Amino acid sequence: MLLNIFEWMAVFRYGARFTRLAAAKQDAYLRGWESSPFHLFRFGFASLRNLVLVSFYTQPQSWPMIGYPGPVLETKKT
Repeated sequence: MLLNIFEWMAVFRYGARFTRLAAAKQDAYLRGWESSPFHLFRFGFASLRNLVLVSFYTQPQSWPMIGYPGPVLETKKT
């Protein structure tokens, strides 16, 4: 539901859905949610940001960028 609200609320400000905005307008829209006077928008922004960060950091392709060598696997003793 939050993703739909986020996507379609952009129509009221920019006349287009978030995913159809130019990058500069997407950035401005994100900053607006981040610094909104309304707690619900700030909370929504923080929730989406955390979801994106978790999704990024769980991908093995991102690990070299952050200096994470990957999980340490224990070998089974037989």
